[in-house]
Amino acid sequence: MEQHWAEAMAQEAAQGQRRLLVAYDAAYHATQERLGLPVGLAEHARLQVAAERGTTAEVLAELGLEPSDQARLGRVWTQRLVDDPRLMSKLAAALGAARAS
Repeated sequence: MEQHWAEAMAQEAAQGQRRLLVAYDAAYHATQERLGLPVGLAEHARLQVAAERGTTAEVLAELGLEPSDQARLGRVWTQRLVDDPRLMSKLAAALGAARAS
């Protein structure tokens, strides 16, 4: 089943579309939240700073996430920032806090 959807998303992407990928990412993120593994703005900022510092694996482990989660969460947060540009100032503040810690 997973291979079927991966192939469908790849075919759609080859046509320049992202509808299935966006739906998959949103469902994935909602499931993470239901499982008690929410990645809010502060956690997203921590992951971005970890990428800058080369400590991504450690931060993912602290958050209870897998390395494959990072790309999905990055896409989810990118879409949220596009949908609500006011979040950019909040992200800037969260990045500052993450860098200071």
